[in-house]
Amino acid sequence: MGVGIDLPPVAIIGLLVGVFLIVGVVAFGMGIVKLFTPVIDEGSINNFNGLVNEIRSILENQDVFVSNFKESGRPFYLMDGVILVGYDYDKDKQHAACSDETATKPSQLLNKAGLCLHVEDNANNFDEDKQEPIQCFAFDENIIFLAPNDKEYYGGFGGSEKFAINAYGKQETYEDLFLYGSECDIGEPDLGSTRLYIERFKRGDEIYIYLQEFDEGSISERIDRIDKYLKQL
Repeated sequence: MGVGIDLPPVAIIGLLVGVFLIVGVVAFGMGIVKLFTPVIDEGSINNFNGLVNEIRSILENQDVFVSNFKESGRPFYLMDGVILVGYDYDKDKQHAACSDETATKPSQLLNKAGLCLHVEDNANNFDEDKQEPIQCFAFDENIIFLAPNDKEYYGGFGGSEKFAINAYGKQETYEDLFLYGSECDIGEPDLGSTRLYIERFKRGDEIYIYLQEFDEGSISERIDRIDKYLKQL
């Protein structure tokens, strides 16, 4: 025969209040975590996957030089607060001029080149508030990612200047690939929806992948210069 425990009404009420307090604290804590947990929209992830697939496609092409110029670039979108970073195969760190921070290659890339989506938190905090990227893709090829060295933050590109590269017959400087969904300069418009020009150039064992916002005039001049260089080879 079981032994029952008789509790006075005051004790029962106290237990119920305690349970409700615990549930309330847990719910409040989950709300705070959700509030400060970086989020990303489906559109940014879909566009990231599409960009990766297009780069994989041009990597399969055996020509020395390949681009999507004839297609007028690729539609691309990043929400405000999302950052696309290109990690080179031979470097553990890339530097962002936008926030003067260093992005360390994520463990998912395992000493390979890769693209990752990061979420901007407070002040982009790659250094002080390290967070795992939302999504990454590792490439087996010896890829070096390049962005236009425009010395400005126009268009969302905000990487630091790379070493000079002699890829097309002359020394040229580029930036590390940091593409921001929100502009670095206060008051400038967000990146939003744009079109990305993508080119691939194979030189020895290395492959250069260059990205910039599509601009027919400047890219046409670039391709003409590259074509003249390739005809001399």
